[in-house]
Amino acid sequence: MEAAYEWYSDRSSQAARRFRIALRSGLARTGSAPNRQVEILPGIRRVLLDKFPFQVIYQVRQDVVLVVALAHLKREGEGEYWLSRLPEQPMGPK
Repeated sequence: MEAAYEWYSDRSSQAARRFRIALRSGLARTGSAPNRQVEILPGIRRVLLDKFPFQVIYQVRQDVVLVVALAHLKREGEGEYWLSRLPEQPMGPK
């Protein structure tokens, strides 16, 4: 997340500020209604950031939202690299 912020910051402080706002908004939507977002794989959901080509990939475990990745939507060849970041041991029942 910090690398994406720094990329925008190097180009424009306003763009970096808008990115941070979009990220906070996406995380807030995830926290307020985590099961409302699109399920992209069984048990894996995503929320798209407004006006930026990123998605927040996450899991919901009991009352915990586990953010797995902030993934760029337009980078070819990366695919679902974040699958390796999923915990091997479940955090309790879904």
